[in-house]
Amino acid sequence: MEGGIRNLELIRKRRSRLAARRRRETLRKVGRENGRSVRRKVVELQKLVPGGEELRPHQLLARTANYIFQLKVQVLLLRALSKLYMI
Repeated sequence: MEGGIRNLELIRKRRSRLAARRRRETLRKVGRENGRSVRRKVVELQKLVPGGEELRPHQLLARTANYIFQLKVQVLLLRALSKLYMI
């Protein structure tokens, strides 16, 4: 009887280890895919922001924030001018 119980315990441990290995492999794969996705987005952002091609990612984010601010100011200025000249 004890032999049967031991076999069941061994089977459960093997299944548990196999499931854990599959989870780890899945997490690694997802991590790699996310990393590629982030890199693709950084490259795309470098193309959009003037001078972005030469910047490192942390510098690119700071430059992007500044660029967005400048664009917002330009839009506000153009709206004010269009109201002033009733265009």
